[in-house]
Amino acid sequence: MVTRRQAYAAIQLALESAEFSVRQFIDSLSMLPFQIKVCGVSIPDDAKCALDSGAQAIGLNFYKKSIRYVDRNAAQAVCAAVDDCGIANAKKIGVFVNETPQDVIETMDVVGLNGIQLHGDEEPTSLDQFRDLLGDRFATTDFVRAIRSNVNSNANISNETVSNGMSEFNRVVGLIEQWSRFENVSILIDAKVPGTFGGTGEKVDWNSVPALVKKSGRELILAGGLDPWNIAEAIKVTSAKAVDVASGVESVPGTKDQHRIKKFVAKALDAMSV
Repeated sequence: MVTRRQAYAAIQLALESAEFSVRQFIDSLSMLPFQIKVCGVSIPDDAKCALDSGAQAIGLNFYKKSIRYVDRNAAQAVCAAVDDCGIANAKKIGVFVNETPQDVIETMDVVGLNGIQLHGDEEPTSLDQFRDLLGDRFATTDFVRAIRSNVNSNANISNETVSNGMSEFNRVVGLIEQWSRFENVSILIDAKVPGTFGGTGEKVDWNSVPALVKKSGRELILAGGLDPWNIAEAIKVTSAKAVDVASGVESVPGTKDQHRIKKFVAKALDAMSV
């Protein structure tokens, strides 16, 4: 009969032989706040469509330079519609770019958000400010940190360099690790496009994602250029456990297409079930 200690030792040896530590394995099992998030929602009907289709989260963009920007009044209406859907644990995530923690929390409270996505140039130390300001509410608030990546899987990852001499791969892994100090912080990988903060429709190098997951020990939310026609392949290549879509479910930039929302969610759920 195999003892618990022997079983644990065998598992540890197997994981280490795959260059994946027990600690990383456990960390990677941390719960992501959603499987599917439809971001850039601006009207109640689109929020209802997303949730009724099977998405677990919607995103509201508070970056004023974005074509998907919503003010607080519009966001309140969307959040009220989400609440009226009666779906347990539905996520209402505000997307912010370089706002102070004080302003982010004020918007969260006024609008009725239960999640915060940081999509700008915020530093990991901002989490300490959020923790101090939110107090007991910090642990129950879902945080998503967007990290923009242009890791190229066709290059030798260890030799691919950026201006400061650090490989892009190591830069992204380092950021993932710095932002992963708290269990309620999830990491979203988006395409790195100079001068923008996401929502460009550009794709992440899908083949780079498994290597990032393995090295960092964190499951990642996949974003960037996803749509109803490529989502199944994206999930197959990356083994993503969570995805985020914005421009890929729009008929014109900034305007959601409910047919595309339904198709995207259905195909994503089907691909994740395999």
